Amino acid sequence: MTGYVNNDEKYLGDITKISELPWQVNLIVGGVPCQPWSFAGKLRGFDDSRGKLWFDTMRVVEKNQPEAFIFENVRGLISPTNQRSFELIIQKFENIGYRVYYKLLNSADFGLPQNRERVFIVGIRKDLDIDNFSFPEPLSFQTKLFEILDGLQGNFDIQKAKLSPDILFNGTVPVSRNKFQKNDELNDFFVFCDTRNGHTTIHSWDLIETTKREKLICGTILKNRRKKKYGTKDGNPLSFADLSELIDNLQIQELKNLVVFGWIF
Repeated sequence: MTGYVNNDEKYLGDITKISELPWQVNLIVGGVPCQPWSFAGKLRGFDDSRGKLWFDTMRVVEKNQPEAFIFENVRGLISPTNQRSFELIIQKFENIGYRVYYKLLNSADFGLPQNRERVFIVGIRKDLDIDNFSFPEPLSFQTKLFEILDGLQGNFDIQKAKLSPDILFNGTVPVSRNKFQKNDELNDFFVFCDTRNGHTTIHSWDLIETTKREKLICGTILKNRRKKKYGTKDGNPLSFADLSELIDNLQIQELKNLVVFGWIF
C-alpha cells in the first residue's frame, strides 16, 4: 500500500544488475514475482521474463554465500505443470552449495486470521553441517478476525447458520474454494481470503470508510484489469478513457482522491 517509507532500507536497484553486495550477509530473504507461477498468470513459468528472475536470485546467493536463504512464492510453483521447473530451481540451489528444504504453508495455521498458502524454500549452506532443519508445525488453534480487531475482543459464541447451496449460490457454487469456504454456510468465515475477488474476499476499501461510489470505482478496476481488450498483462493499467466507458460520469478528481488515500494501489 502507499504512504509508508522505511528510510533505513538500502535500495540496491535492479536485481539483474546486482552481483556482490556491499556488505557481508548471513541471511537473504525474498521472492520473485508470483505471476508466472500462479494459476491467474496462466502458469507460464520460465516462458515469462519475470519467471527467469529465479536465476538472478541464484546468482546473488552464489556470489554472496549467505549462511542461509528463505524464498517464498505461490502454491502454483509446485503444481504438476511447473514440476520440472521447480525441480530445476531446487537443483540449481543445491549445485551452488546449499541443502534445500521446501514446504507449502498456510498463514492461517500460524496465528493469522488469513487464508494464504505459500511455498517456502529454505537453503542452508552445506559447509555448516546443519542437516536437521524442519519447518514449524501448525498451531493447535486458529485466530479469527474479531480476536484482533480493536473494539471486538471478547467472548463470542458464534453459531453459523446452515443453508442449502441452492439458496446461497442459486445452484452454482463459486470456483476457487478454500478450506474455510463451506457450501452450506453464509459468507462469514472470519478470516481474510486471498482469492482474488472471490465471493468471500475482503478488499482494502471494505476495511475503511468508503462510499458506494468509491467501492464501485475500485471494484470496476479490479474486475476489468485482466481483460484482454486492455492489454496482454495479467494486471493492466486502465486509462481514464477506459474507465469512463465503464463508469458513468467519472471525474478525474475521484481517481486522484482514491490514490491520495491509498484505496487503490
